[in-house]
Amino acid sequence: MVLSILLLMAMSQSGAAPVAVAGLTVEPVISGATYCQVTDGHVALRLRFILHYQNTSESNIVLPMFSVPSGYDLFKDKSAFEDQKEQSLPIHRDDVLDAAKLDPSKPDPKLFRILRPGETASAYEVLWIPVEPPKEVGSSLLGKDHYLRVRMNPWPAERTVGEKLRELWQPYGLLWLNEVQSQPLKLHVEHRPRADSCRPYVD
Repeated sequence: MVLSILLLMAMSQSGAAPVAVAGLTVEPVISGATYCQVTDGHVALRLRFILHYQNTSESNIVLPMFSVPSGYDLFKDKSAFEDQKEQSLPIHRDDVLDAAKLDPSKPDPKLFRILRPGETASAYEVLWIPVEPPKEVGSSLLGKDHYLRVRMNPWPAERTVGEKLRELWQPYGLLWLNEVQSQPLKLHVEHRPRADSCRPYVD
């Protein structure tokens, strides 16, 4: 069941500025949320995001548009952002692109955006969070408020190839290869959610 008015349709209520990483910020907006009954009988929350990347530097950035989540962190309140993670899970995915096949002469506009200073680009992503996991995985998140911070891997491809392309593409801007963290979002997880049967974690 897609949640119609969930507090998750949240623009950030943290009051914090977007997390900057050497000139790049990521601000997520949650566009949809579904509670899912997963195969082991436990409940997960499937979140659909629109991620807004902004170049806050004074130089062009070459932004890959095939980024994938590399993990997420949950905090119980604002004071815990630095050192008291409620939950922190990495997400591993195989490389989604054979970077060796890219045209080394220039960034392919179908795969990359060249962001001038101040410009933004948007991308879509899906994240699954176990809110009622098995006890050995973590504690229940049901019926509580949390702050969520998403970590994005902009280069799910061979790193050495990316470093070579970064040198070759310098006239176009800095090819972004490093992980970036989003602005935290405040969200509420229902105490007794109605969970639907959802397809596997392949969004």
